[in-house]
Amino acid sequence: MATIERSTPNPRLMKLLNPMVAFLVRRGWGPVSRQLMEIHWTGRTSGREYSTPVSRLDIGNGLFTTTRAPYKHNFAGGAPATVVIDGERVSYVGTLVADPEAVGARMRTMLDALGPKRGPRAFGVTIDGDPTEEELASYAADAGVAVIDFEPA
Repeated sequence: MATIERSTPNPRLMKLLNPMVAFLVRRGWGPVSRQLMEIHWTGRTSGREYSTPVSRLDIGNGLFTTTRAPYKHNFAGGAPATVVIDGERVSYVGTLVADPEAVGARMRTMLDALGPKRGPRAFGVTIDGDPTEEELASYAADAGVAVIDFEPA
């Protein structure tokens, strides 16, 4: 049985680092740019413009990220987004995948593709062992983790 624990930096540290990380991603500089992307979207109820750097998971023909942040709800049913990848701005439609079983299956696929070091880092977790899809689905349900799929607009 694998142990999965949340492993994200202090929110104050993230508030300081996010602008610097976004700067690097927008310019396509270094390894940060290859592992992260910046998403821009409009809030469903506020109508305000938002942006944030997130883990970049591009496996096969799919581009997606995992998140537990409340902004994920803006992508329920699909929503337009601009994604900055390697310094290039591209229009996408982001769609929320919140079903824990689907999220667990996607996380298992990502772990297999990314490997035991990068996979957990991309999810913001530490993993002791090799989790099954069911264990990942249970973690996703407990932690409120969802996937946002991005398809070209």
